[in-house]
Amino acid sequence: QTNLLKDEREAGFVDKYVGCLQGALVGDCLGAPFDSSFESFHNEDDLFDYDVTSFLNNIRTNKVLPGPSAGRNRKAAKGGSGHGHYCYTDVTATTLCLAKSLARKRRFDPADVAVRMTNEYFENEPLDREYGNAVRDVFRKWKHDGVHGEERLYGPARQQFGGMGSFGSGAAMRVAPVAILFKDDLDAMIETTILQAKMTHAHPTGICAAVLHALALRDALLADSSNKAIFNGLALLDQLTERIETIEEELDGFRPLTYKLHVARMLLVDSVTLDHLPVEPADLVRLLGNDMTAQGSVVTALVCYIFGCQENVNFKFINRSDNPFMRTLEAALRCGGDADTVASMACSLTGARKGTKVIPAVVLRQCQAVETVTKIAETFATEPNFNCDL
Repeated sequence: QTNLLKDEREAGFVDKYVGCLQGALVGDCLGAPFDSSFESFHNEDDLFDYDVTSFLNNIRTNKVLPGPSAGRNRKAAKGGSGHGHYCYTDVTATTLCLAKSLARKRRFDPADVAVRMTNEYFENEPLDREYGNAVRDVFRKWKHDGVHGEERLYGPARQQFGGMGSFGSGAAMRVAPVAILFKDDLDAMIETTILQAKMTHAHPTGICAAVLHALALRDALLADSSNKAIFNGLALLDQLTERIETIEEELDGFRPLTYKLHVARMLLVDSVTLDHLPVEPADLVRLLGNDMTAQGSVVTALVCYIFGCQENVNFKFINRSDNPFMRTLEAALRCGGDADTVASMACSLTGARKGTKVIPAVVLRQCQAVETVTKIAETFATEPNFNCDL
C-alpha cells in the first residue's frame, strides 16, 4: 500500500508510529499483572509471584504457564492450544478510541471520541473494573445526556472534585495518537492534547501531564532511530522542563510537574556519576511516585524511558538487557504501583524512538490486539482520504 502513503518522508515514520502504539500496548498488557491497585494484589489466594525477572524470562522464552500463576489479565488460548495472551486494560481501550477517531477524521472531533469511549465502556464489560470511578461517571453522563454541545462534552469532567476536575493520569496515558497525527505541528498538538484531556481530566495538572507526555512522544518520534544516535536524557529533561513550566504557570501557577522534572534531572545526574551507587526502582517510586495521579506517574514513565534508552546510566537492572525496549519495560514493572499505565507510557516512548525493531516478536505474540493496533498506526501514514474501516 506504499502508493497510499502521504509522501516518501511519511513512509519513514510508519515504523515509528507502529512502534509507538505497539509499545504502549505491550506496556499495558504486561504491566497489568503488577498493578497494585487491584484487590488480588499480594493477597493470600494470589498465586502470581510478582518477580519481574522470572516474569520477563518466561515472556521472552514463551514459557508462561496458563492459570493463576501467570498473573491477572492472562487469557487462555481458544481450544486449549498454545499459551494465550495478556489482555489490555482501560489504558489501551481509551487510546484505541482516540486513535481510531483521529486516524479516520484526521482532526480532533470530541463528540466522536466521546461516543467511541462511551460505547467502549458500556459494551466491553470485562474492562469495567479497570476504569476509575470518576471517568465512569463521565461516561454515564455522556450516555444519559448525549455529547453534543460544549457543556455536555466538557461539563461532566469540570464538575468533578468540587469543580477542580480530576488530576489522574488518564488524559496522558491515551495521548500517543495525538502526538503521531500532529508531530509536525507543535501548536496543533498541544491544543488537541489539552482539548482531549479536558474531556475527562479538567484539573490543570491532569491536562499539563498529558501535554508533557505528548511533548516527549513528539521528541521520540522525530529522533534518529539508528543505533548510532546518542540519546541525551538530560537535554530532553531540560527541554521538557522549560516548556512545561511555562504551560503550568499559564494554567494555574502551580508547578508540580516542573518540580518532578527537576527531581528526575537530579536522579539522572546521579545515575551518570561514576562513583555513585546505582539508582534503584525504589528511588523512582519514593521521589517521583507510581500511583494513578498525573504527577505520580508521567515523569516516572519518562525516567524509565530514559534509563532504558540511554547507554551510560547506572540503574539497578537485575539482568541488563541489550534491548532498550526490554530495559524500559523492566524499569517500569519494577516500579510497581499503577504499573500498566507507567509501563504503557514508558514503552510507547521507546517504541516511538526506536521503532518496531526493538520490540521482540515473542513479546508481541503474548499481547492482545496487536494486529488492530498495528493497522491503526499504519493508517496515520496514509492519505487523508484513504478508506479505512475504523
